[in-house]
Amino acid sequence: MAQLLNEPAVHEGLQTRGIPIPAATVFVAALHNTTTDEIEGFDLDLLPQAARANWQRLQDVFAQAGDHVRRARGHSLQMDPRAPQGELLDQLRRRANDGAQTRPEWGLAGNAAFVMAPRQRSRAIDLGGRSFLHDYDAN
Repeated sequence: MAQLLNEPAVHEGLQTRGIPIPAATVFVAALHNTTTDEIEGFDLDLLPQAARANWQRLQDVFAQAGDHVRRARGHSLQMDPRAPQGELLDQLRRRANDGAQTRPEWGLAGNAAFVMAPRQRSRAIDLGGRSFLHDYDAN
């Protein structure tokens, strides 16, 4: 999908439908591993050099965000959220690959809701970390 969305003809078609894509925009396929809160990009070698450099700069942001989330849910997984960053990540990786774990995503198992709406609809609401948020606008 990312490759398709990067095609100039697709940009032109979307523009004719009132959906402008800024010329500097590059779509990247990625996976959010919800058991470890890591982000993995795909087909990065196909990206233009400037987009690859931007992706590389985002790695520190992804690492900080992932560490923050791991620490927030570490206690509920019987892990020490004060453990060094690499140690906590290694523990979660082992848990994610442990066949004896019936719920490697235990931190997500307590979700009570799935919110699919523009982010501003839930921004001011404290959902207690129990909702999966999907920023979505049908327009």
